[in-house]
Amino acid sequence: MNAIQDGLNQFISIRMEHVASSILATSPGYEDLMKNCNQLFSILHDCLPKEYIQALYDYETNTTLLQGMAESIMYEQGLKDGVSLNQMLLGE
Repeated sequence: MNAIQDGLNQFISIRMEHVASSILATSPGYEDLMKNCNQLFSILHDCLPKEYIQALYDYETNTTLLQGMAESIMYEQGLKDGVSLNQMLLGE
């Protein structure tokens, strides 16, 4: 069962990478929000004393990892829901 889960995780990762590079990257709303986030990060970075800069980077890394984890869980659940719905509609 571990091999199946590993394969599913790999599929989800590849698929999400594709979506990010082909769909999100061309979305005006996404681009605007990304620019805004980068501007806010720069403001915070420039205002913080040097001893807090690493904490800012650590915070950004952790929030990015947290978001990635949430996206993976939701994507996997969406696949499970889709399979269940398909089975229900086909009467299996």
